[in-house]
Amino acid sequence: MKQFTLLTLLVLSSALNSFAANYYFSASTGDDNRSPLQARNAQTPWKTITKLNTFFSQLQPGDSVLFKRGEVFSGGIQIVKSGSASLPIVLAAYGNGVPPVISGFSNISTWTPVGGGIFESPVINTAGKVNMVAINNVSYAMGRYPNADASNKGFLTFEGHGSLYLIDNQLPESPAWNNAELVVRTSRWTIERVPITTTTKARINYSKATDYNLVDGYGYFIQNDLKTLDQFGEWYYNPTTKKLNVFFGTKSPSAYSVQIATTNTLIESKANDIVIANLVIKGANQYGVYSNAANLKNLKIKNTQILFSGIDGIRVHNCANFTLENSEIINSNSIAVNLKYDATNAVLTNNKIRNTGVFPGMITENQAYGIISYTKGFKAEYNHIVKTGYVGIRFAGDNNLIKNNYIDTFCLVIDDGSGIYTWTGKPNTTFLNRSVVGNIVLNGLGAPEGTNRTDYAAAEGIYLDDNATNVDVIGNTVANCVNNGIYIHNARNIKIQNNTLYNNKVQIKTVHDDLGNPITNAVFTANNLFSKTTNQTTFYFKSDANDFATMGSFSGNYYVRPFDENLTIMADFNQAGVGSVKKMYDTRGPMLPYGKNLDGGGGTMRFRPYNLVSIDASRNKYNNPGFENTSMGVSCWSPNGDCATTWSTNSVLDKRAVKISGKTQGVVALNCGAIDRTKQYILRFSAKAERETQIEVFLRQSTSPWNPISNSKKIYLNPNRTEYEVLFSFPSSVSAGHLIFQAFNENFSYWLDNVGLFEASAVNVKEDEIIRFEYNPTSSDKTVPLATSYVDVKNTTYTDKVVLKPYTSIVLMKKNGNLPNSSGSMEGFNSRIDDCRVLLDWTWTLNDNFDHFELEESRDGNTFVSIAKIKNNGKTGLQSFQFLDAEIQKLNYYRLKYVYKDGKSSYSEILEEKTDCEADDWQIYPNPLNGGNAELTIKLFTRESSVIFTIIDQFGRKIKSFQAETISGWNTIRWNLPDLYTGMYYLHHSGILLSKALPFVVGRN
Repeated sequence: MKQFTLLTLLVLSSALNSFAANYYFSASTGDDNRSPLQARNAQTPWKTITKLNTFFSQLQPGDSVLFKRGEVFSGGIQIVKSGSASLPIVLAAYGNGVPPVISGFSNISTWTPVGGGIFESPVINTAGKVNMVAINNVSYAMGRYPNADASNKGFLTFEGHGSLYLIDNQLPESPAWNNAELVVRTSRWTIERVPITTTTKARINYSKATDYNLVDGYGYFIQNDLKTLDQFGEWYYNPTTKKLNVFFGTKSPSAYSVQIATTNTLIESKANDIVIANLVIKGANQYGVYSNAANLKNLKIKNTQILFSGIDGIRVHNCANFTLENSEIINSNSIAVNLKYDATNAVLTNNKIRNTGVFPGMITENQAYGIISYTKGFKAEYNHIVKTGYVGIRFAGDNNLIKNNYIDTFCLVIDDGSGIYTWTGKPNTTFLNRSVVGNIVLNGLGAPEGTNRTDYAAAEGIYLDDNATNVDVIGNTVANCVNNGIYIHNARNIKIQNNTLYNNKVQIKTVHDDLGNPITNAVFTANNLFSKTTNQTTFYFKSDANDFATMGSFSGNYYVRPFDENLTIMADFNQAGVGSVKKMYDTRGPMLPYGKNLDGGGGTMRFRPYNLVSIDASRNKYNNPGFENTSMGVSCWSPNGDCATTWSTNSVLDKRAVKISGKTQGVVALNCGAIDRTKQYILRFSAKAERETQIEVFLRQSTSPWNPISNSKKIYLNPNRTEYEVLFSFPSSVSAGHLIFQAFNENFSYWLDNVGLFEASAVNVKEDEIIRFEYNPTSSDKTVPLATSYVDVKNTTYTDKVVLKPYTSIVLMKKNGNLPNSSGSMEGFNSRIDDCRVLLDWTWTLNDNFDHFELEESRDGNTFVSIAKIKNNGKTGLQSFQFLDAEIQKLNYYRLKYVYKDGKSSYSEILEEKTDCEADDWQIYPNPLNGGNAELTIKLFTRESSVIFTIIDQFGRKIKSFQAETISGWNTIRWNLPDLYTGMYYLHHSGILLSKALPFVVGRN
């Protein structure tokens, strides 16, 4: 009996499926007067969406509505009949060519000039407030005052506000902006639009309260008024006349395709089990696809483009099991995919989302998102989200997975947001099983304009905000964010593991304040925190409660800042009886008291952030550098008077030196005379920490108000003697300056000697010439070719290439750019290619035991031979050396041997240089050579002291000869040839057979 029942069901199901019908629509050949039976034939289709809407309720599960490819269908579709889980109703395409377009646009081709470069359309029947206008398939915002390209990105500033008004003391009485629209930044993360009633001098009155209270000092602009139109493409729709005004200036509007959105929603689903596939949904005044009926399920969109949506590309609420795959959502004014409420178990896979919420005056409901979901079971995988006004992906709820997405360029219009964001807030709900895995998040730009802090931009990469819980952040890449790479704000039960953070202002920041619970049960494991520049921080801990010890655990993390390894970690907290305290740490000294520390360290590569071109070491601006006879003029000031200096003739440095000790911050000021803003200065000094000591060095005025006049550098003083060097570039000019050594930790003590401040010339190193950041935002392996050897933070070497797995990244440092101990000590060994030669230079702090250097070369990196012996001129201290190797091959290795007088020696690291130069090659260029006063350049490898060059014409006749002096190795020779006729020639030189001569052509002038 059970078998019979099952068989019966299968037969019934097959029968139902066999009666599923296709209904065809063609805008060109369709006829709405045809019968439903005729419309099942592609040769006799229906014509319009109006016909579809009248028939939709008669569709059956498994039926398909097919639109002809290459055609445009105007109006909005109302889906009112459900399919079934196994037999959904399908909206798709048929025929050949590009996908069919469901369009809400109306074309405007007739224009009337109304003066001032403004043109007016005929009457347009819109669906109410106009949200979308496109010109030549590019969306434009309505006109605004001031324009977006004005100062402060076109935001005016208000100084005061009250109930339904704001005060701007700079606002003139004329023109009046009655009945226009006010766009006002109400917080860093919101921008709101309210109708203006009237304006008077310095005051704007509006009729609707904002959702957020106004903040004095924030910004606003005015739109939705004809008087704002003064730039190409700006528009204003007059709701009274129902006419569109567009500014074309001196251009003719007939040369442009102008479209205005006149249909609010292009597809609205009020049914279950619906599939939308292979369509273009374009020009919705509000929503491309909309669903908000109660208790729906199983809406699927695939292989579809949703373009030019006046509010949201997709808004789906109260619908379970929504699916979006392999689709594009481009030019949505507010949100591309809006799944805020009760869209449980939504899955978004392999979609491309671009240009979302990029016009501040066109955003509705205060914020702009690429994707937003507040419900459980949400998954977003393999999506590319580029150029978003606020947040790329926002999630909330249980069982959320954000995996392998590529998010680029966000927080363009409002900020205090991120590429990936979650927030719980005051409800403090404990959500479970949330993962952010393998995403690549780049270029959080921030939008300070329109706030009261235009000097501060707040764009994070991944942001776990107030009371976020149970989130695993694993294997992500975050780079180039103006604020923090990963920002953890009052979040708990989190795992931060195997992430790469690169070139963010702060790589990871944790903050506990009064807006949420403490950060607890946080695990930080195997993350690479890579600060590209010297002003970036690897890790920033901040807490009102000084509760770092109970935060969680740390292991295997790398805190890397290769151009300055000093004090890369900051702690900021309140201390009982003291107040606010800031402390700096790095991987070489004591770390924060956050429990057992098993971190990986600070990386192995060090680079000086500048190249020293010259230094006038004979003229020290400080006149007591070695403290040889006295420490006169050396005193230490501290707020509590507990800093002291001690002069010793038998110190741990060079006998005579000064010791500086104290319990609180101590400031040592040394007179250094006049400082010139047009010059650069090098500070050099010897130091040895007796107790843990962190100092900051800089130049300042020697008189009131004692302001700093230069950049500063923080240094963690080594317990071993170290030679330090700091560059001050182009400080402010003063007639009398101080060189400041300021200790900023408690209970410090250090020795100071050999202080020198010298005029110098230096060139900043371009970080991108040393550091290479590569990422792979695709589903296939990516091979990155390498022209030289690189190492990663763990000192793994990569030569020729590196292969990146999907949605991974790597930060590499050029191996032959290594400058050891750039944190202050004076050793460095560099190489670079210079016209088929290798230029090697190094600096070394020499002492009395030094004898000579030996520069060694290798062809294979294993067997080295000496190519030069360099002796010192008898000087000690920091010295600079150079050597030019002209006898090079395609692959060259170098190392430097430091030989002591007692016969002992040590070696530098090995440098590698690859070239395109071969010893048996020679080259000429340009070829062809222009006639007249032309110059031929010859690149030649030779071991001779001179070479004779001969030009031979195509008949074998010698035309002219030239003898050039050469060096052993590669040479560049230039030969001026003013009088060669047009034709073919050969260049021969005395070191080769005639058959090896190189041909070249002389052309006409």
